[in-house]
Amino acid sequence: MRMKVTNYSNEALLGLANPQVANQPQSFPHLLFDTQTYTSTTTLNLTFFQAVQADPTLGNIEAPGSFPTPKFFALESIGLDILLRPAAQAGHAATGPVDDVAQLVLQGRGILQLEYQNKVYGPWPLSAFQASGGPTGFGWATMTAEAQVSYANNGIPNGIGYGMNQQIIFKPNANFKVTLRWPAALTLANGNTLLRVWMYGALYQAVV
Repeated sequence: MRMKVTNYSNEALLGLANPQVANQPQSFPHLLFDTQTYTSTTTLNLTFFQAVQADPTLGNIEAPGSFPTPKFFALESIGLDILLRPAAQAGHAATGPVDDVAQLVLQGRGILQLEYQNKVYGPWPLSAFQASGGPTGFGWATMTAEAQVSYANNGIPNGIGYGMNQQIIFKPNANFKVTLRWPAALTLANGNTLLRVWMYGALYQAVV
């Protein structure tokens, strides 16, 4: 993730740490994320950030489809993580994690669109939304068992994603959502697969 460092004087730092005005905001880099399941052979649409996840490892939104008062969020970038693990196939099978990722973001013609206060941004091709991070490596095979193991990421993980450059500012209690769409359901070798949409930006909240 990118971070801009600002040089403050001691006086300025003291003022920021001890605001004299009620609800004076502070800002810091924030990664908002939500996870939904792509059901193999069935899913056509997935909508993110519409419900608070009971499991904090699946999402961190505080309110369904909005930020609570008095929080603002300046959107810097959006990305997509396909939560796959290495998988083994017999012989020289063409299916596996690499094929699953290729279907979701390329051959399957997946798209992403952002909706904020009933205004739609996009759609954009899903291949533009890269992974935040994760394993990198290569597949390998054993001659005796005639098996191969493969792994795949959605592009080169860079933690940057698709740049929005803080041109969209989410205000408190204003509805937003992200939707992924495919023209036809895909059959994935790894079966039902978790997809995680993340949004990186600056979160503004009150200092009390």
